[in-house]
Amino acid sequence: SIVLLFSYQFGAIAGRRPEGVELLAARIRQEVQPGDIVGQYRAFGRNLGFYTHMAHPNYYEDKAVTDILRTPQRVLVVLPLVDLERIEPQFGAPLYRLASVTLLDTAGVRLRTLLNPDPAADLQTMVLVANR
Repeated sequence: SIVLLFSYQFGAIAGRRPEGVELLAARIRQEVQPGDIVGQYRAFGRNLGFYTHMAHPNYYEDKAVTDILRTPQRVLVVLPLVDLERIEPQFGAPLYRLASVTLLDTAGVRLRTLLNPDPAADLQTMVLVANR
């Protein structure tokens, strides 16, 4: 099982470039303007900052995300689609969806993922949104 896991980790999924985080980072670099705030909510950890070459605040609660999206500044946020679908009604206005990627969260790969893959459970869609 260890050989199978490593062959999957470094074989089946390692060669796919650009990765989802790289695609969203490229879109952020295209979209960001001076004075914009770019943040993340439950998305990519430090990888997003690495690929965009800029620091991003992490938001840990729905209220923090909705509060920052309500500011007069233009704000871009990367977050999972399931969280966006829950947060957007609280925001009170539609957010602008700029980009999205569907990816396999490699941190969540377990033996069950290899033996009985379930795309509905194993794949996650990440979305880049803006408040204006």
